[in-house]
Amino acid sequence: METVRDLNNPSLFSLTISVMREGFNKYRIQPIGCRAPEVWRGLGCWPSSDIWSLGVTVCSRTLYLRTRLTDQLAHWLGHKAIFGISDKVVEDLTESWCIAKIDRLIGPLGPPVQNPEYESEFCMAGELSMGTYIHPEIDGPVPYIDVGTLRQELESLSGPKVDPELLDFIDSLLIVDHTKRPTAAEALEHPYLRSTEV
Repeated sequence: METVRDLNNPSLFSLTISVMREGFNKYRIQPIGCRAPEVWRGLGCWPSSDIWSLGVTVCSRTLYLRTRLTDQLAHWLGHKAIFGISDKVVEDLTESWCIAKIDRLIGPLGPPVQNPEYESEFCMAGELSMGTYIHPEIDGPVPYIDVGTLRQELESLSGPKVDPELLDFIDSLLIVDHTKRPTAAEALEHPYLRSTEV
């Protein structure tokens, strides 16, 4: 971690800002619900990891805006998020659940790198992603992770259809390979944003 100090500040206490180096991987620093695949794998956090988080945030906001105005607060507090653990049906296994959901929504993350704890999480994620359990109220097996692809989930929302350009924008942000994700400047050039009036 680098420290940048404001040496021009005449106050007694200098402003100190912590800056993570690209690829920081001492620990997983992104919030669990919007953590990027490379962070899950142990490759570290990169500027492109923030682009992933933006994509997850846009998905969440799209879900939120699908409801009628009178239902927005109830929806915001109780909706089923596409990413994260709001629909988790197992005890513990939080990390594995999130990895499995990304696997189902976007595709395989790739293997974790040189960390036995991460390897265990990914192994369990594989079981959750494809596995089923017997639900006490339903006669027959039910998938642990009951989601389709991200596009299927967004296209199945009630109300008016999600703008196809918005779907393309979200797809462009949520690319598993962090080296192929757009930069912030490139994301701002996406046709969806260029066509949106401010």
